[in-house]
Amino acid sequence: MKFLSTQIKPLRFFLLFTIALSACGEEKQNPFRGNGSSDSSLKQKREGSSSRQSSPKIFQQNERLRYGGREILVTSGELLKEEEILSGSTSFVFIQPLAPVTSNQHFSFSAEFEEGGFIEFFAFVTQGVDKGITLRLEETSFTLAGPGGSLRTTHSASLKKSFSIDVHNSEDPTHVIVWDRPGASRSTPAILDTAEDSVDLGIAEGVYYGFRLTKAKLLNFRNSNAKITH
Repeated sequence: MKFLSTQIKPLRFFLLFTIALSACGEEKQNPFRGNGSSDSSLKQKREGSSSRQSSPKIFQQNERLRYGGREILVTSGELLKEEEILSGSTSFVFIQPLAPVTSNQHFSFSAEFEEGGFIEFFAFVTQGVDKGITLRLEETSFTLAGPGGSLRTTHSASLKKSFSIDVHNSEDPTHVIVWDRPGASRSTPAILDTAEDSVDLGIAEGVYYGFRLTKAKLLNFRNSNAKITH
């Protein structure tokens, strides 16, 4: 597998979000579940005396909403939701954790970028939204990073992209496979396979996942069991 440019280097990364953290362990207590106001509780407040709803809906930090059949918590910035499209300069976490930490998961979504925009997807992160796997997507490049290392590669420019990602956290190091289309399977050519490209990302340590958006839109997010099994 060839890339236009690659770079592997040690990385210790921290994504900064305003989140009330719990002193309890990951499995014993979910630090995100008790936070924020729910989508349903905000509905009446936003509608007021009018039956007409604004489009898109706007959610602020510490507010909760449902997306893709799951509940999410806005952890920073302002999130805009129009049907199943999320946008804004914001970050959010899915409240229901991935379980167990050694599970193998599949994620797919589409992204639209404005000039200078990017999306960061993070999986198997801890309560501090770190020590996990992060995929940063920009218009002409993406960077995959973990607790032990990172890889950056370029790709053709496009204003809209679709991605599928397998994250096998049962393996040591964590095995990540990336496809440039939805509905990927074992027979679909991957644009990145950390096992084949000898990229050691380390081992992700958490059970949470979510996104950070800047001048970009997120569409059609889905989560399921991993597409490839060993």
